[in-house]
Amino acid sequence: MSDMPTRAANLANPDATALDRLGGLEHGFALAILNASPDCIKLIELDGSISFMSHNGLRAMELDGLDQVVGRLWTSLWPIGMRSELITALNKAKAGASSGFEGFCPTAKGAARWWEVSVSPIRGAGGVVECILSTSRDVTARVRHEETHQQISDAPAAKDLLCMQFQDLSQEMNHRIKNNLATVISLLRSQARGLNDGDAQRAVEQAANRIASLATLHDQLHLDPSQGTVALKAYLRLLLQEIGAAASGTLDLSCDTEDELALLPDQAVMIGVVLNELVGNGFKHGGRSVTVRIGLLSRANGRSLDIAVSDDGPGLPAGFSDNAFGGLGLRIVSGYVKKWEGQLQFDAGPSNGATVRLQLPVPQPMAGQS
Repeated sequence: MSDMPTRAANLANPDATALDRLGGLEHGFALAILNASPDCIKLIELDGSISFMSHNGLRAMELDGLDQVVGRLWTSLWPIGMRSELITALNKAKAGASSGFEGFCPTAKGAARWWEVSVSPIRGAGGVVECILSTSRDVTARVRHEETHQQISDAPAAKDLLCMQFQDLSQEMNHRIKNNLATVISLLRSQARGLNDGDAQRAVEQAANRIASLATLHDQLHLDPSQGTVALKAYLRLLLQEIGAAASGTLDLSCDTEDELALLPDQAVMIGVVLNELVGNGFKHGGRSVTVRIGLLSRANGRSLDIAVSDDGPGLPAGFSDNAFGGLGLRIVSGYVKKWEGQLQFDAGPSNGATVRLQLPVPQPMAGQS
């Protein structure tokens, strides 16, 4: 029963009991306890210099020996941006308070590491702080996991933000392009009206109409940029309306197909430029009425887009040959038709005028909605 008061005292103050038990042991045992920890343990003097670092601490910091750190200021091992945090923790420990923080500090060999650091005072027999204990735990794996998780979480929002910024930029660019094209068309037509030479006037008007066909295509693409294609009927209606207004003539469009054909941008450019040249040529050499008829023809090897442009003029001149195009417009038409492996045919029109017929193979997605 004589040991009962001692056991009660031990339970009441276990820390004091542990110190009493260790007090009589050799210093080597105390060092073994420090070195057994997986953390980086350091003893720091009151002037901030390191007097001890555990073996596992040297390994974690990729140091070759204790001589590389003993006597060095603890703050010198850390990046400059972290030093104010360390000085604050040291000052608190000197005043008798414990503190902690997390921070980035690469190893001696440059490997990236994040640490969870605790800084505590070590008091002497009189209760006076004699040195400071710092324990650093490598939390790199956790920090990287958190960063990866955050990046994954932020990815949808970042993607949405980029999409919004791109849409805003695209709209602004499209608006500027549209205005610039309209300005060029207006200048050309204004210049054409001021010319006295008929041939020069027609040449400038044709240039304006060519740009107008591209402007109409741009408008159609801008209406639904995500689609990536142009609806043929809507595109031709707008295009021919623009050409007819510029020519001050009657222009009729007839579509003999219920299919809503979808054009790729380069296909729409080709058809727009070709129609602009043929309709302009019909007004130039024919009467004041031009009819454009669109249809689909079935062939053994697929389908073709059939485009017929008819005017009510005097018809084709005697000796006309489609193998010898002299004008720029017809050379443009012929070049596009050959590029598309189509056929170009000139015939007499239904009203004693001329009819130019195009047959163009229908690749995808030109017939994407049949």
